[in-house]
Amino acid sequence: MWLAFDLGTSGVKAAILDNDERIVRSAIEPYPTHIADGGVVEQEVSDWWRALVATARVVDGEVTEIVLTGQMQDLILLNERGEPLRPAILYSDMRAQAEAVAIIERVGKERLIALTGNEQNVTSQSVPSSRQTPIWPPATHKNTLFSALPIPPSSRSSLH
Repeated sequence: MWLAFDLGTSGVKAAILDNDERIVRSAIEPYPTHIADGGVVEQEVSDWWRALVATARVVDGEVTEIVLTGQMQDLILLNERGEPLRPAILYSDMRAQAEAVAIIERVGKERLIALTGNEQNVTSQSVPSSRQTPIWPPATHKNTLFSALPIPPSSRSSLH
């Protein structure tokens, strides 16, 4: 028997599947998404855990395998103890539009694809984590994302 979890944007879906991939039991536990002006789209990481535990209790059974899938490209900032510093910034958050444009202009679209393996835009995690005006405490946050990228020195000073 397999226990499968999908931590999606609207909630956790869980199912027990038999070896013929038939669903034996299933459960869905929703959680809220905070949406606000300016493109804010966030969720509390603790809501993900609460929903996962709730669905696991509903589909409880003897399993031999566990499968876990989840949302893509969310930004989860953790402290040194692995605890969330703030709500997760979801991949659909649009606050970093100006930063996305600036990064693409300064580094170049093709160079970014070569460095990251993906086309970069406002939903790419290199963008919201590079904001010059932090969207989380502490106010002393220093942007160090680009310090390791091989960017020509003439462009590097304008990225910090």
